[in-house]
Amino acid sequence: MFQENFKIEKKVVSFNPIPEDKYSVELIDIELKDATGQYAQPDEKVFAFTFALLDGVDVGGQSLRGRLLWASFVPTFLSTSPRAKKWPGKNELYRIIESLTGQEITDELAEKFEANDIKNLVGKQCVVFTRNTPSNNSERIFSNIINYQVAKIKVNSLTAQEKAKYVKNDNTVAVKTAEPLDDVPFN
Repeated sequence: MFQENFKIEKKVVSFNPIPEDKYSVELIDIELKDATGQYAQPDEKVFAFTFALLDGVDVGGQSLRGRLLWASFVPTFLSTSPRAKKWPGKNELYRIIESLTGQEITDELAEKFEANDIKNLVGKQCVVFTRNTPSNNSERIFSNIINYQVAKIKVNSLTAQEKAKYVKNDNTVAVKTAEPLDDVPFN
């Protein structure tokens, strides 16, 4: 029976923004999603990359290890444009792949690159640079990845216990175990 005097509470879960800086991260998940927004084309897909921080501390001195950052709306194609306004040169997918593999993607490698190669990036490390941006109503602050760099020094990867924290709504683990990288053309 329904209790009429039952009080529904609103709970807001929020995290302090990650301080603007550069961080070692590990790629823990890649999803293929439908593109949204006013410029999305019918049946267009985009990648959403989920990175876990491996280092850093917040303004209160608490470790940021395990906090997540996302690169959403990443195109599913490799392109270059010297006239691009925001990032002249290679698009975000190029920059993510190159930072995770430590190698420049030549035209020859770009032609050979396949979806399985994307999946094999999970578990790799790179360095990301962040910038904090307020929401349109300035009520929230988003920590955004603004650039990527090859990790010159590898940090301890997430442990199995740390990875177990990332569970999707359907109770499947969001972290996928990367397969051996022997078949990736640029390793």
